[in-house]
Amino acid sequence: MDKFLNLLIECIATGNIVVVAIIVVVAVIFNVEKIFSFLHTRKKVKIQLIEESLNNPHVNGGTKLYLESLIEQEYFKAITGIVLEKEIREALIQVHKDANGELKFKHFKRAIPYISYKDSALSVKIDKFSMLGFIYNFVFGILLMMVGVALFILPAFVSDLTIQNILSSYGAAMFMILSGGLMLFESLPIVSARLVQKHLTEIYNKSMQPAEKSSA
Repeated sequence: MDKFLNLLIECIATGNIVVVAIIVVVAVIFNVEKIFSFLHTRKKVKIQLIEESLNNPHVNGGTKLYLESLIEQEYFKAITGIVLEKEIREALIQVHKDANGELKFKHFKRAIPYISYKDSALSVKIDKFSMLGFIYNFVFGILLMMVGVALFILPAFVSDLTIQNILSSYGAAMFMILSGGLMLFESLPIVSARLVQKHLTEIYNKSMQPAEKSSA
């Protein structure tokens, strides 16, 4: 660990940002299991504390009802990673059920920031700023990945490069590919939100058809 920190400090001191980025990414990749394990343990501890509170004879009335709702929310969060109030959660589950497997739950999860709940119904609202962010991430994400791939294959076409030049080219390529991939990943919530929006529109249109026929 000391050697790793010394190498990281040395790279920062010399201004070798590309190498620093690669070291950090590699460190996260090799420790991702420990990170997830730590987060999972924290979730379990919180659920246990709520369960202990529910079993306490001094907890009753509105407090007990709130804790029961809270533990449902925590279990749902532990399984899906989504934090939602009961009414919104049940509406979301129902809308996903209405999709009949045509729209995976991950799309509803990604679209959460753009989903609103009003008058017992869900709706999707994507503002102009979010759309501009989506276009920016999508376009520049693809460009960065293309440049990264070009830098990765560049040493094969240039014969007079030194080992240092080749390693620098590969380092820059990895950094750009990872950055581009991250930008494309950041654009996925809008893609999912559009899919959920389309599904909600279809549900609304179906619910309006019988009413239109009966009025006719």
